[in-house]
Parts: sequence; structure tokens; C-alpha cells
Amino acid sequence: MAAWVALWAIGFVALALLAGTVRRFSARVFVALDEWAARKAQSRADERLWSIALQDARLMTDLQSVLARDDAAATLSPVVVARVRAHSAVTRSAPLPYV
Repeated sequence: MAAWVALWAIGFVALALLAGTVRRFSARVFVALDEWAARKAQSRADERLWSIALQDARLMTDLQSVLARDDAAATLSPVVVARVRAHSAVTRSAPLPYV
């Protein structure tokens, strides 16, 4: 019986000593998960914006005009900037169809 009580006492002491470490570790895990979720949400939003821009010439023109300004890096995500620049280069090199 005394061994059982000693085992429980050691367990509670270990919990008390490791509480701060476990709390810091779990806080870091939650921060990392929140950052991951934010990156995934931004990626989905960029994909959605790009698919809409490919269908809507007005939005594509707006994106290209934002890129022409100096603050494009602060306004758009790097993925969208790269895609719009690549799309602009392709459309500039393609000849216009004659009607």
C-alpha cells in the first residue's frame, strides 16, 4: 500500500514539475497550427482569386494595374504576383486575332 501511495505521489510531483513545460509546448503547437491554417486559407484564397481572374478580364486588368504600381508586393501575395506576371508575358507575346 505504501508503494502505491509513493507511486501516486511521484506521479503528482512529476505533473507539477512538468506543467510549465507542457503548457509552453502546447502553446507553441497551437501557434504553429494557427499559422499553418492561415497559410492554407491564404493559398485557397489565392487559387480562388486566380481562377476568377482567368474568367473575368476586368479583374485581370485590375491585378495588372496593381502590379504596375510600386506597392504591388504589399497588396498582393507573391503567388498571385508571379502568376499575373507570367500571364501578362504570355498574353503580350500572343498575336491578336484578326477579325
